[in-house]
Formats: sequence, structure tokens, C-alpha cells
Amino acid sequence: MIDTSPKPSALYLKPGELFIGKIPVMITTVLGSCISVTMFHQRSRVAAICHAVMPNWRERTRYKIDSIEAFKYVNLIIPEMLRKMQKHGAGLKEIEVKLFGGADTFTDGPKTARIQSIGAQNTAAARQMIESMGLRLKVADTGGPWGRKIIFCTRTGDVLMKYLRSTGLFGSAQKP
Repeated sequence: MIDTSPKPSALYLKPGELFIGKIPVMITTVLGSCISVTMFHQRSRVAAICHAVMPNWRERTRYKIDSIEAFKYVNLIIPEMLRKMQKHGAGLKEIEVKLFGGADTFTDGPKTARIQSIGAQNTAAARQMIESMGLRLKVADTGGPWGRKIIFCTRTGDVLMKYLRSTGLFGSAQKP
């Protein structure tokens, strides 16, 4: 059988950006210490992806969720993604969630037990938000010394991932 459906368009997601929709798109983003969370709902075909830069919004910055700056923060963007997914008819238990990024790309010396890297903070914040909202993490590939390039197919919810290191080897996402 030949697939005659239109080819999905391509989009590049920059840091601090969010995509939510039902149109078939191949979304590419590059992650270092940042994280991306993807959400996909099979029945409604609604998909979402974020590229969060920092773990937590601090009240003193006074960002509103409708501010584009808010999309930079893990603890603001994940609940917003879920809210919009549910608005499109996605049931909480039916949403497929995947997490990528959070590399320790900015370490320049020996690690100490007192200081957690931004990548580790982003990963911890994302995992905490996902768990606290009752979502189930299907796939995660986080941490380590290398960045990642991911491509999210909004038609299927599939994510392709490549580690960004000199060997150019492809990595595979693992179950959490």
C-alpha cells in the first residue's frame, strides 16, 4: 500500500519555544542542558513539544503564562502543555510523554556533591512536574556529557534522537 498522505512540513524549535497542534510537522530541536518534553495523544492526534531552558520560574520575575518568556521555564511550560492538550480532548492517562536533554555541557572542573548542573536541575524539574501532574513518562534520555538533536513527528508521536559528539553515533531512547 502506498501512503498518499501529504508529507509533513518541517519546523525548527528554538530555546524557549512551544508547539502544540494537530497538523503533521517534523519538528527539530538541538538540546544541551535544555530539555524537551514531547506529548502525543493518539486518538485526537494532538501533539506538543517544548524547549525549556531553565528549571524554575521565580516569582520575583513576574512572568505571566501568556508571556513568551514563560516558555523558557520547565515548571511553567509543562503544565501549560498539559492544559492545552486537554483542551484538545486528550485524556490525562492517554497522553504519551517523552523527555530528552539535560546534558552536563557546562561542567569545567570536578563535580561536587553540592552543585547540581543546569542540565540536572532541568531534568529533575521536568520529572517532578510530569509525576506531580499524574502523567506517565514513556521514554527518557537525559543527562550525560553530550547534547542531543531530536526530531519529533507530530503525526505519530515518534522521536528520533542523535547524540551530538564527535563520533556522530546515533543513540536510542531508553525507557525511564
